[in-house]
Order: sequence, then C-alpha cells, then structure tokens
Amino acid sequence: MKKLLVLFHLCICLSVGCSSQTQHKDWAFKSIIWQHHVYEITTEHISNVGNTIGEITMSSDHEDSNKGGNETFSNLLPEGTILYEINGTNIKNAIAFKQGESDFLKANYRGDYGK
Repeated sequence: MKKLLVLFHLCICLSVGCSSQTQHKDWAFKSIIWQHHVYEITTEHISNVGNTIGEITMSSDHEDSNKGGNETFSNLLPEGTILYEINGTNIKNAIAFKQGESDFLKANYRGDYGK
C-alpha cells in the first residue's frame, strides 16, 4: 500500500513538473520599436507626414519576441507597415505610420528599447 501511495505521489509530481504551458509577458501599450527607440501608438491623425524612415519588419503580440531589438518591430502593426517622419517634429518626439490607404497616425517616443 505504501509503494502504491509513493508511486501515486511521484506520478502527480512528474505530471505537474513537466507541464508544457508557457506564459507570455504582456506589453504595457501598443508600440513600434524603430532604431532601438520605443514609440507608443496613438489614434491621433497626422496630415503633415514627411519622408519614409522604414517599415515594420517583425510583428508579434508576445513581448519576448524581439529580444535582439534589431528589427523594426510592432506588437500591433503588421509587417510591411510604412513609417514616416512628421514634418516639423523631431523623430525623438514622434513618428507616423500609414494606416489604410491614406490615413496616417502618430506614435509618440517613450524611451530607448531595453533601458
């Protein structure tokens, strides 16, 4: 009887310890990471866009997806989304991105990625 009880406890411990569930971190806000800078995506419409500065090359809703930080990354926007400078605004303050056919939205600088 003791052997059966020990075997039962061992099976329970092994099944709990070998669980394949993984937890993903959640982002604090919807963002763009461009040249190691983090920008928070807003719903503010922009009409004075300037030159293109890049495009989203990696997209994922898992926070640990861009560990290297070398990709132009977003946790909301799809790969291929074009990024723009905003005329009269330093890119350290904000950038714009194209949403749909002709709509441009603003993303505000929040800090350097990984700091």
